[in-house]
Amino acid sequence: TELLKTKSKYFDLNLKPDTWYELTVKITGETMTVSIDGKEHGSFTSVGIGHKTKNLLRLAVARNALVDDVHVWRTDKQ
Repeated sequence: TELLKTKSKYFDLNLKPDTWYELTVKITGETMTVSIDGKEHGSFTSVGIGHKTKNLLRLAVARNALVDDVHVWRTDKQ
């Protein structure tokens, strides 16, 4: 549906298999910005991204991926 199109975004990346990358996801207000190895690859704005009770971040990959050494920081003061 049209509403779902406003809730996701695709960014074409050329990542190499068997290579470790550092993924950073930053949420500022209703905008999510993604960087890989310090280089920004895209941002996306949608209502609900910055919801105060949001507690899920999903990573979707076409094949397989290993995720290791996860850190979460909250920088706002509530």
